[in-house]
Amino acid sequence: MDRPRESAKSWLGCFLLLIVAFVIGLFVADRLSARIGGERYSERPRDRAKLRAIAATYDPLLSAIERHHEIQGFYPSSLGDLASGLERLLERPYRVGYQVSGGSFSVDVKLSWDGGLRYDSEGAQWRYDPGTGAPDWAIR
Repeated sequence: MDRPRESAKSWLGCFLLLIVAFVIGLFVADRLSARIGGERYSERPRDRAKLRAIAATYDPLLSAIERHHEIQGFYPSSLGDLASGLERLLERPYRVGYQVSGGSFSVDVKLSWDGGLRYDSEGAQWRYDPGTGAPDWAIR
């Protein structure tokens, strides 16, 4: 009769161990997804401050683009057309995109799989697009 009780205790122990391992796995997966997929931001003041700080690091790039426009009379066709000194800025952990459209330009900074910052020279404003289908919002 003791054999079934020991077997039940061992099953219960295994089951509890499995639950603990599952919870730990969920926690680790959550932490890794933020690291692999990038941080997700919301409209909270703390997140807005982080996004403003990231955008501010790209102010030298925007200035170089505008300076090229003032000197040459047109926006550069690619970021490679700009004077050197911006290489370190473009080697940051974020992917930077650039587009010219008529008399304006835009700079995209990819922050995660889906989300990113976008600067549009027409509105002279940085906006954050969460990449989830939710509307984007101005950060500065």
